[in-house]
Amino acid sequence: MFKAWNCGTRTMTVAASLLFAPALCAQNAAPAQQGTNAIALRPGAPVAREIAGGGVDSYSVQLVKGQVLDATAVQNGIDLVVTVVGPDGHQIDYVDSPNGTNGPEPVWFMAPTTGTYRIQVRPLEAGATAGKYTMTLNSTRMASAAEQQVLAGERALALSLGQQDVAGLGALLVPNATWVTAGGAHFDRQQLLEARRTPGAKYTIQPTRLRLQLFGDVAVVSGHETVADSTNGTASEREFSRTWMRQNGNWMLISSQLTGATEPARSVSLEPSTLDRYAGEYRAIAGQSSPGDTVPLNIARDANRLVIRDKTGTVALEPEAPGIFYSSNVRGRLIFTTPANGQGMQVILVPYTSNGRVSILQRTP
Repeated sequence: MFKAWNCGTRTMTVAASLLFAPALCAQNAAPAQQGTNAIALRPGAPVAREIAGGGVDSYSVQLVKGQVLDATAVQNGIDLVVTVVGPDGHQIDYVDSPNGTNGPEPVWFMAPTTGTYRIQVRPLEAGATAGKYTMTLNSTRMASAAEQQVLAGERALALSLGQQDVAGLGALLVPNATWVTAGGAHFDRQQLLEARRTPGAKYTIQPTRLRLQLFGDVAVVSGHETVADSTNGTASEREFSRTWMRQNGNWMLISSQLTGATEPARSVSLEPSTLDRYAGEYRAIAGQSSPGDTVPLNIARDANRLVIRDKTGTVALEPEAPGIFYSSNVRGRLIFTTPANGQGMQVILVPYTSNGRVSILQRTP
């Protein structure tokens, strides 16, 4: 069953927990420290450990440029944070999922350079009593062609945005693309293109801590990026999550949001016949959800809106764009798509927070 959970002071409903758990709560990154006695990790060889507050376990992995590291620290009675330190000694990732003292802390990244990477595990609380966990290196592999293509799209997006390249940006966006800022300001495709027509403004966008979750013809890229404004010398930082879909062999951007984004300030109106296209019972696709996530998601049209119905009541969904919905009760987006094979309707559940777990559900016949 999709379980409710608490992140900070907010308790999620069943529907909200489906979208949001186990998305990452924002935390301040701890300073990077190089361990002196790192344990060498090998794929498929779990390491069981016990650790208490104040302790740090360090693991080492040799990677070549372009290799993808996929590792998981599974907590068993202690709340952990996991950091990744690159060959140059700088921290490149920080993971702390809001699952308390039990559950996985996933690490995914593509090595930017060849060398030795350190994965460091420490308790969240300095005074935590001893607890157990298991660290597993799931795989180290070269990025797939699809992953390389999506990340190439990310690089093209950053360049187009920074150089105010309207034509280049337009080539990456689907017609119903939506872009939401941290404050909730909403841009559709045309508005986003118009906003990039500022003469003289140039930016450099540098992404880090990237994570790519690939689900066939759908990909979600999340991470951190620094935006430097060359016109006034200022810089800002932000966490993001972007959804891409492969159409006619090309990866196109569907949706982008920044961490901390609330629901957009406005919604659009859709015809009842359009809403009816998205209604139905959806079930998680095997291998793309947690083992216990078996409760169907019932989406129905209620007059001129969509609602999620479960035993606790209904949750209203507001259309942000055709096929893209949000809710004040569900902190994330529901993106309805038709797979490339044309078989049925799917809904992609994308949390607002970067590095959150994405789920893909298929409408039942």
